[in-house]
Amino acid sequence: MNYSELDRYRKIAYDWAKKRNFAGPDLFDGLLSPYADKVTLNIKVLRQIWQTFFKISPFNFRKVLKIGPVVIPKTYADFISGLISISSLQQTQEYNDDITVLADKLLDSSIDGYSGRCWGVGLKYQSRSVYATPKIPNIFTTYYCGMALLDLYEYFHEDKYLMAAYSIKNFIIKDIKFSKQKQGICFNYFPHQEDMILNVNTLTAAFLARLHKYFVSDNLIDLFAFKAVDFTLSKQTETGAWFYGENVNQKWIDNFHTGYILEGLFLFNQYSGMDIAKEHFIKGKQFFVDHFFYNDEIPKFYSTKLYPIDIQCIAQSIVVLNLIIDNKCRKILKKVIEWTFQNMFSRDGSFYYQKHKFWVNRLPYIRWGQSPMFRALSSLKEDVF
Repeated sequence: MNYSELDRYRKIAYDWAKKRNFAGPDLFDGLLSPYADKVTLNIKVLRQIWQTFFKISPFNFRKVLKIGPVVIPKTYADFISGLISISSLQQTQEYNDDITVLADKLLDSSIDGYSGRCWGVGLKYQSRSVYATPKIPNIFTTYYCGMALLDLYEYFHEDKYLMAAYSIKNFIIKDIKFSKQKQGICFNYFPHQEDMILNVNTLTAAFLARLHKYFVSDNLIDLFAFKAVDFTLSKQTETGAWFYGENVNQKWIDNFHTGYILEGLFLFNQYSGMDIAKEHFIKGKQFFVDHFFYNDEIPKFYSTKLYPIDIQCIAQSIVVLNLIIDNKCRKILKKVIEWTFQNMFSRDGSFYYQKHKFWVNRLPYIRWGQSPMFRALSSLKEDVF
């Protein structure tokens, strides 16, 4: 594959999503069925089973069970950042109108009632720790929306995007809050609920470090971002990996959550001008490259296990490999991209959800696959090929 072919595939993938108004099924949409409450009896474990049924089934029962297509705010954010990356790299204004429309949708989808702009998944779902409603925001979704707003400001130079991004700071500090640790601090995932998840803690630090550039007097790096990164660094294992979180039921190591941590560390270094995370990033990336690829080609879900091959893992693998691209990473990156388009991409422009040993789940989840893949592929420069 060469760069012109990649560009053609990106356009096909974008057009597929645009034709559907960026809406479609989601991994967590099972509870939207009008039958869900009757079946689950509002019991947590039954909600999880019902939700998981839709998540892992290769057959789409949503129409039968009256679940319509949904739009997740992160989808808008991913496509905004991706289109801006392409526009900047190719010096084109072809997508400016589309970017503006998506920006309006992103702003309109923020959740009211909090100290600043914030976003959530936008539907009700049952996580391990929270039964979330459409009006419950989280820091993971808000991070990507905030970064998209800063992309918009740096691209269009319109203050409304910068001030919307700035208001997120209040949501993070006053609503999400953080817990003080022996070394540093850890931001929570949901408002007013302590839950030490390392990837969102690191991404939050990266966002605050980027925001600091425009609001230096707020001292966001010294007061918050540096301390959050310090906590994440303290939790890196001797092998260079990180567990998902600090609770006893969060002690696993997977591809894309590790990738989020590496993305966050890299961006924190870039925006803060500090080198405190450099050695940890290099060690973590080495672990990532050595353990998360089968035959230096196929992204694995877990470091010890190939299947399921997941489109989110592929997207984040592309992001990580492209952060500091040496010869080995370039070779793996090219193989990953070629394998993905041969095995996880439909002629209609959609990406498959998962490939298992004996079967493939071809359902296209826009938030989980289409938009992260577009964002990841849009960051690639011609010299990668």
